[in-house]
Amino acid sequence: MDSTIFDQEIAHFKQNIPPQCPIPYALKIIGSKWKIPILWHLTLEDDQHDNQLKRTIGNISPTPC
Repeated sequence: MDSTIFDQEIAHFKQNIPPQCPIPYALKIIGSKWKIPILWHLTLEDDQHDNQLKRTIGNISPTPC
């Protein structure tokens, strides 16, 4: 990646950073029981749809938001 493009991306991120970090929020929604299996399968194949991820991991119970 060109350094000017990288600098532009960093500047864009700094200007549009969310007021609250999205990672703890996402982990709170996922729930403690399924954090590690979900994150593991997403690292293996990150373009999975919700139902495909459920089938891959198997027997996931829904967590109310």
